Amino acid sequence: MVLQDEEENQVECVIFNAEIMHFADLFRPFHTYLVSVAQVKESNYMYGNPLNKFTWTIDRCTIVEPIETVNPPEKPLPPPTRLNLTPFGNFEYQLEGSEFDVLAIVLNASPSTYASNGRRIQDFIIMDDHKKPTKFTLWEEFIDHDGNKLLELLKKEYPIILAKKVARPKSSSGKTPQMHARWSNKFNTGLTNRFSTTIEINPPYPQANALRTAQQNEQMLIAYTMKSTGPTGSLLFVPFEEEIVPIAEIRHCSSQIYV
Repeated sequence: MVLQDEEENQVECVIFNAEIMHFADLFRPFHTYLVSVAQVKESNYMYGNPLNKFTWTIDRCTIVEPIETVNPPEKPLPPPTRLNLTPFGNFEYQLEGSEFDVLAIVLNASPSTYASNGRRIQDFIIMDDHKKPTKFTLWEEFIDHDGNKLLELLKKEYPIILAKKVARPKSSSGKTPQMHARWSNKFNTGLTNRFSTTIEINPPYPQANALRTAQQNEQMLIAYTMKSTGPTGSLLFVPFEEEIVPIAEIRHCSSQIYV
């Protein structure tokens, strides 16, 4: 869980074991709380780069009060605005295993299946505000917590997600998806969750306004969903819009181009 103060400084917060159920019905995304008596420790760099030098641990000794119940009353914090996003067009320049944040609309999904290593896997097609789609892969418990929820939402809407601390995969997922020949290299880049990944659904950030506008064009999104779904229900990784490359620039392209 990530907490943020009035200056939009962020800190990672951890809740263990039975304490998770104790606080499960209390914390809600983008609500304000007064938190007291949390344990503060130096962050562990074993699972990537932490948000803050310190990490909080919340247990039954921690006092968590919704701001509406505080006496004397205090105002809730304004909606967050601070983001450090990586455009989809920059993925190929990121080192394998590096972590970054993305804001995207979910366009299509496949049911979970098993990779060659025996682990559960689920693929999504997501798109940024520049209409660049890419593959987003979830593994194991992330399927239970986030993947199934997104799959269910796709039956009635195209949800927007803020996925933090996602990464380029270090190796193949163990299966070879069907890909549009021209775009296979772009989708091979893809994204995958890491141990510390968080996924926020329909976040209130102003940076998502362009994606919210795209949400309203259901006819366009439905057309892409149909185009990116194979006869057996598998995902077809195809471009959202055909990319037109001037002949003069073809020699600079690393991928195969059809003219």
